Amino acid sequence: MTMTPDAVSALLTPSRDDLDRLLHLVEHPSGDVIEDPIDVLRSRTLLTMREFAVLMNVGRTTAYEMVASGQYETIRVGANGRGIRVLAQPLARMLGDVCPHCGREGGAS
Repeated sequence: MTMTPDAVSALLTPSRDDLDRLLHLVEHPSGDVIEDPIDVLRSRTLLTMREFAVLMNVGRTTAYEMVASGQYETIRVGANGRGIRVLAQPLARMLGDVCPHCGREGGAS
């Protein structure tokens, strides 16, 4: 079977959907995207650094830099205290949620 140059070109040219999927994979290599971060935060008490990075849509190094800035409430966990967890409720309020426990409205101050 012989294909025309136009048919070959059509097979080798990615569609717009294919390009969009590829760009999404480049931006989110692990495939982790959280559509509704507030929903996740409402159901959690603590976030691992990986979860925090995915939630904030940043890389791991940036997540650690953000935590090191002191803007986010964290605790140390583990026998040696080297593990870091970000407190979910203060982060939810920071992102504009209402605290389910005290009813306090969030938002950056």
